Amino acid sequence: MKKILALIGIVFFITSCDSDSSIQTEEDMLSSTWKPIGSGGFWILGGIPLDVDNIDYSPFVDTNRRMIFNSDGEVYFYSNVTDLDTVFNYEIVEGFRFLSESEFHIIIGDEYQVWDVIHLSQDVLEIAGPADDGYVFTKYINVSN
Repeated sequence: MKKILALIGIVFFITSCDSDSSIQTEEDMLSSTWKPIGSGGFWILGGIPLDVDNIDYSPFVDTNRRMIFNSDGEVYFYSNVTDLDTVFNYEIVEGFRFLSESEFHIIIGDEYQVWDVIHLSQDVLEIAGPADDGYVFTKYINVSN
């Protein structure tokens, strides 16, 4: 009986810490320099299901735009590699804002922009935000490495 109670306590401890560590992992991976490489759209058409694993991205011509997230909660937007355009605070929040397939969303400024995170790894960031009658997806690669 003591072993079962100890096992239940361990499982409870692990699951109670899980969401905080997931958010920290997201913040760590997001703290990089991101270059946009493609954009895709999905418009709501009579209940057609969204397949976020198979988004058809149209490639961007390299305009040297960059987005740099730092670990202090600021994001820098560059129109090219050297010209800083704007700086905002950002926050990563657990849960989705628009698409239930997202586990996290990013709030830029005072909700100046809000993006659902579709995919985040050390190398790739895919986000979705609202557009007329649907969503716009943007894919970035990490150029910090």
